[in-house]
Amino acid sequence: MDSLEIVVMRSDGTRRDEGAFPRLSVLIATYNAAVTLDRCLQSVFGQRDVQIEVLIADGGSSDDTLDILKKYESKLAFFTSEADRGVYDAWNKLVSIARGSWVIFLGADDIFSNDFSLRDALNEIECFEDDVDIGYVYGQVELVDGEQVIETFGVQNWPSDSSRLKLAWPFSHTGLFHRRELFIRYGLFDFSYKIAGDFEFVTRSLLDGSVKIAKMEVAVAKMAAGGMSTSARSRVKGYGEVLRARRQFGLRPPVPGWLFALLFKSYAAYYLQRIAGRRTLLLVSNAYRMVRNRKRRMSYN
Repeated sequence: MDSLEIVVMRSDGTRRDEGAFPRLSVLIATYNAAVTLDRCLQSVFGQRDVQIEVLIADGGSSDDTLDILKKYESKLAFFTSEADRGVYDAWNKLVSIARGSWVIFLGADDIFSNDFSLRDALNEIECFEDDVDIGYVYGQVELVDGEQVIETFGVQNWPSDSSRLKLAWPFSHTGLFHRRELFIRYGLFDFSYKIAGDFEFVTRSLLDGSVKIAKMEVAVAKMAAGGMSTSARSRVKGYGEVLRARRQFGLRPPVPGWLFALLFKSYAAYYLQRIAGRRTLLLVSNAYRMVRNRKRRMSYN
């Protein structure tokens, strides 16, 4: 992991505007994201009644991603395109130059829930801002398959005591606002993780018990099903990395829900897809969701 050094320089060596710092930095890592990126950025720059900065690190895309980034270049506080070691390496680059007192990480296939999501979120965060121990504030994120909402994260409360580390997250990292100071106190993301680096960092910062997490009733974002953390294959790899992080910090996996999700849902979905194909996986998944009174999925990547 790298140490954090705050700089105010563009990639071409020119100084950035050193005027009033924005309250929020929106950080986006991209790689061959041309199919979804324009919609994502339209959502970001469509936010109203709020002052933000947007920083993007691209991993050296070979599709039309750079053309889209250049289209929005005048609105970006910073963007660069170069080979990196994955999404967490890209985020580290951006965190190191972000100026907002709060930071949020958006996927290139994610969008904000509505034009006032960030305004409403920052209004809520203002209520918590004087409590310096509150390092995170989370809102609601909808997991969507096309236009169909199949799950909503961030609805449940999370305990404020040490018992929270025994439980699975009730929120999505996409809807989690980070106080930027956390990266100064606890370092940056461990880029040896490919999917669960956010879990590792948040857990690392919570270990001493002094960092609090607050919940707000704000619809923050919509996250596309089948992305880096939600596809059948990715969930298997992600749970393996979560286990690795928990072992690293001497934490047992939460039971029984976490083990059920790991052993029976994620692995079953992964191997069913390999053996019988996506169509069969979709039929089985929707049968299970019907029994659990959940909305059906339109696809399963």
